[in-house]
Amino acid sequence: MRSERSIAASSTRWWCRRAGRGIAPLVAVLNAASVIALIPAVSRAQSIPFIYDDARLFVPVHVATDTTTYWFILDTGAQPTIVDANVAAALGLKVREAGSTTGAGTHSLRQGRTQDVALRVGGVALGPMEVRVSEIDSLLAPSQGRAAPGIVGSRFFMEHVVEIDFGAALVRVHEPTSWHYDGDGIVLPLTLDNGVPVIRGQMTTPDGAVLPMRLLVDLGAKSTLLVAEPFIRSNELMTRFPKSVTSPLGAGVGGATRYAFTRIPRLALGSGGRALSTDSLVAGLSVGGTLRSTWYDALLGADFLRRFRVIFDYPHHQLVLEPRVPAIPIAEYDMSGMFLLAEGADRSRYVVGELVKGGPAAAAGIEVGDELVSLDGQPTAAITLGSVRQRLKAGAGRALRVEVERDGERTVHVVTLRRLL
Repeated sequence: MRSERSIAASSTRWWCRRAGRGIAPLVAVLNAASVIALIPAVSRAQSIPFIYDDARLFVPVHVATDTTTYWFILDTGAQPTIVDANVAAALGLKVREAGSTTGAGTHSLRQGRTQDVALRVGGVALGPMEVRVSEIDSLLAPSQGRAAPGIVGSRFFMEHVVEIDFGAALVRVHEPTSWHYDGDGIVLPLTLDNGVPVIRGQMTTPDGAVLPMRLLVDLGAKSTLLVAEPFIRSNELMTRFPKSVTSPLGAGVGGATRYAFTRIPRLALGSGGRALSTDSLVAGLSVGGTLRSTWYDALLGADFLRRFRVIFDYPHHQLVLEPRVPAIPIAEYDMSGMFLLAEGADRSRYVVGELVKGGPAAAAGIEVGDELVSLDGQPTAAITLGSVRQRLKAGAGRALRVEVERDGERTVHVVTLRRLL
């Protein structure tokens, strides 16, 4: 195992200020020389704050000796660590062409690579290492409403035991040689495939069939469960789930993603007395080539994992899930029938990109291209896209006053939310 080196927790002080939309970059008080001073890792856990927004985790990252703090996506489903091309250019990183890569979505993404880049994730050192460079911000930001300057991938999890405390909004990083789990959580064996964690599970279909599944545990997946098309075809899932709503979800490395969202009667993880099962779970069945992989059957995403304190223990090949108290309800599907995109330099303008035919928003007279101005009188420019989406998932039967702008004129539409699944 690689030796772990970290920045002492006492050597940095952070504070954050609200500026415009969300949390502004954190600023270190140390000079550049002391910022990069590395000392041996300590045995106690180091804590890193994170932002959970629109089913993704964002952690503070410094690149090389630069004092700017960027909020990278923390992603167990990503093998490499990635820096956005514009960030790499601003930092003067020397980038070599590295062909293209594929992922969720139907296209490929050109990428470069740069060597010997050191990062700090919160106060935890990562690297120096090879980092991939691609235009991920322009790809991901429109559907998530937040900048995507980079992705922290598998190496961070390989070198540490990583605890995700959704209740406290903290990532706790443990030194693996001295860490041992002795709690009451559900401990599931995991294997590493292509550098990412895979566990075993079983899906129950509406006709009662129980289907074994290989589940990629993916913090970067913006849903509860996303099922790959080879598994869908081999098990004829499109006919087994007669009720579904097809809609975009966002974007992956391969571009825009689409799924037929449905409800599965049950998802089980593990086996025997320590098994975990969840009933009536919203799942997305990949359509149009969104998920094409054959080495996993589905992605177990952040909307599922947020119901637990999650410990990714790659060194000991285990995943620990501790249910949160009080219990967190299962994530709902959108109840408005609107898929929104973020536009503008600061991604603060939310525009209707697609409507479910006959859905609540369409029935209320909202059209594709309309810009949301306010929800029940609150300006949408003051809240994140993720927060808007959460409001559209809650309160079946609630009449929501939605103000939109179309061709320079503003109108108010009453959207009565209802479950589409």
